[in-house]
Amino acid sequence: PPSWRDLVYARTRQLGPGRMTDGRTPSWKAWEDGYDPADRLDQAVLASRKAAFPLRGLLT
Repeated sequence: PPSWRDLVYARTRQLGPGRMTDGRTPSWKAWEDGYDPADRLDQAVLASRKAAFPLRGLLT
């Protein structure tokens, strides 16, 4: 929605995607297969995992 794209721009000064895949074919790979520490999405996923998983007993 336009309001979400406005929020993205206000916070990042970058345009949000027009589509969730931003015109690409969606794909995925298992987190266990590795991640890119330089990728902003992977950084966010890792931060979320580190914050939430110990609370659920999922990481040692």
